[in-house]
Amino acid sequence: MTKTLEQFNDTQRAFIEQMGLGDVPANHLEAFFITAEAMHLDPRLKKDIVLIERKTKNGGKTYTIQVGIAGYRKAARKIAKAEGETISVSEWLYKSADGEWKDTWSFKTEGYPVAARVTVMRDGQPFTQTAMWDEFVQAFPDGKPMALWASKPSYMLGKTAESLAWRQAFPEEMGDTYEESEVKGMTEMTATRVDQQPERKSNAIAAAKAELPQAPAEPDMTEEEKQLLAELMEETSVAELREAYKQVAALPSAAYLQAKIAERAGELEQSK
Repeated sequence: MTKTLEQFNDTQRAFIEQMGLGDVPANHLEAFFITAEAMHLDPRLKKDIVLIERKTKNGGKTYTIQVGIAGYRKAARKIAKAEGETISVSEWLYKSADGEWKDTWSFKTEGYPVAARVTVMRDGQPFTQTAMWDEFVQAFPDGKPMALWASKPSYMLGKTAESLAWRQAFPEEMGDTYEESEVKGMTEMTATRVDQQPERKSNAIAAAKAELPQAPAEPDMTEEEKQLLAELMEETSVAELREAYKQVAALPSAAYLQAKIAERAGELEQSK
């Protein structure tokens, strides 16, 4: 524990130690705790709010506060309740290539949406934001969308637009945060809780996992490759993983990515 961390209270210091964040500069940790408190979110709930490590172009490190779409909604409800305000959020609207706005979208029949639009109402005042597909989609070098942007394009673009609207409506509390769908080239920092017990697995599962293809040593991946890998490790469709296996062949870290994809697909097959 460095002296710079002595400024935090006992609860915060315990959290820093348990989550393995002792090497994060104190100013970034302070900003994280202040934001979590302002948004009425529990920093232990990573699905709501989490600190992300990002490499800068000159090889340094910086940190970003990432909030899940459920975290934004939860925070908005709690802030509004505390302030005695009313809030609501509109349905997601999608813009087609011919300029028509629709409240439903079928990727199979209409392809990728041009844009998504969402309006948040805070105490009767509207805050409308539009997310353009070309500005936010995360894609491979050949232009094909990555992971969830390929399999769930309307969902990814819709929650991007909604997060923009929440931040516009609550700039003081949410202004320095990002939703995961907006964050390109950022990877979640290692944060292992020291109080967690190792997961117990049956001998059968352990044996099955031992037979899965083992990935080679992790290469020095680009930030885009790291973000892609993080998304693929959450993929639940074996078919999507098979398609991604082919798509990553042209990337610099193809061998490693394909091994990890095969490992993830094997895990999904084992769980059926």
